[in-house]
Amino acid sequence: QLSLSNNLIEMLQNIPIQLILRIWILVFFRAATSQMLFDGKSEVVNVLSMSDSTALINTRTDCPFLWPGLIPFPDVTDGQDVSITENVIIGADSIPPNIIINRITVYSDASLVFDDAVIDLHVREIYVMAGGFLYIGSETCRINSNINVTFHGSLLDSSTVDSPTGLTSKG
Repeated sequence: QLSLSNNLIEMLQNIPIQLILRIWILVFFRAATSQMLFDGKSEVVNVLSMSDSTALINTRTDCPFLWPGLIPFPDVTDGQDVSITENVIIGADSIPPNIIINRITVYSDASLVFDDAVIDLHVREIYVMAGGFLYIGSETCRINSNINVTFHGSLLDSSTVDSPTGLTSKG
């Protein structure tokens, strides 16, 4: 049985019904599209796309994936650690299917930039050091493509105990 305080009921009465329905749909959609993978410890959550905001899509400026001088993401094998020491772009064909990268470390004065392309990245950990950057679009350049980043492992998995942070993590 659900009991609501008078203050909460009063607050909800002042919110337009369209907003309440939209919030409920977003929460339901997000919960409905989360799924467990492999051994039940990893999960995928699909984030809603912004494709319905055509005004923003048509007026994109300063897109990180269009910056000059970006070098391609290095070739990788399953379980590999990847060091990003320059400005690197990750695109649709950067990572072969069924590859799980152990750790991506983005060093100071380096950037990992996601292209506006369908990308499916499987990784145990992404570590961006102080002075390093990770870009998936920007405030003035929304991404139109689906980008899925799946973090593998469990929260206190010993496989990340050698992390540069000294902490164990999932993601």
